[in-house]
Amino acid sequence: NYTPASFEKLIREEIGMQNWGRYFRARVHASEGEVQKEFQVSGDKRTVKYVLLSQESLAKGLDAKLDEAKKGSEARALAEKLAHQVEGLLALDKGSDGRVNALLKPYKIEIKTSQPLTRTVGFLSGVGQVPALVRDAFQSKSPIIPADGGKAKAYSTAAGWVVAVVSSVERPDPAKFQEAQDRLREQLVSRKERALYDSWIQALAKKAKIEKNEQVLGHSET
Repeated sequence: NYTPASFEKLIREEIGMQNWGRYFRARVHASEGEVQKEFQVSGDKRTVKYVLLSQESLAKGLDAKLDEAKKGSEARALAEKLAHQVEGLLALDKGSDGRVNALLKPYKIEIKTSQPLTRTVGFLSGVGQVPALVRDAFQSKSPIIPADGGKAKAYSTAAGWVVAVVSSVERPDPAKFQEAQDRLREQLVSRKERALYDSWIQALAKKAKIEKNEQVLGHSET
């Protein structure tokens, strides 16, 4: 329940937030060229077939009597060994899926298919961002697109070894630009608005003079 005073304060704060939003929105815009570029980037997609060989998953299958350091060392070595084996097996045909799954069955690891990736959004489930893979996937003559003469490739990541090959390519369709441009323009403006707000906050933080309240600090330390 609100008192008249607390309700008035809430309304004032809400109006203040709206004014701040309008302030930042008024200072950003997206040009036609930027919208076109966003359309090209967001519509250019790759789907990849991949295998994640994490040390954590592989360690579960090792001798339980090993100490953690030894188990971790052996899991790392096994992950790299399997990655290079999968690299030679993983392809687009179903036969390769069978061979890879048979190899990895003892470790309960299976082939996965990613959501469509773009140049700016290269997230793989269970892995995270893999910048090297994204760079390869979007090269003009990609080393991991079979139609370009590419093949599966192994990547060392923080999550473990990832072996991937591009399974499908989607190009932007010019006929869809008209219906997408308003949405893309709003995305660009919102992104710029957040960036402007973040830079403003950072600038304020640099200028701020922070003084210790010794009374409060002294009280908390006792």
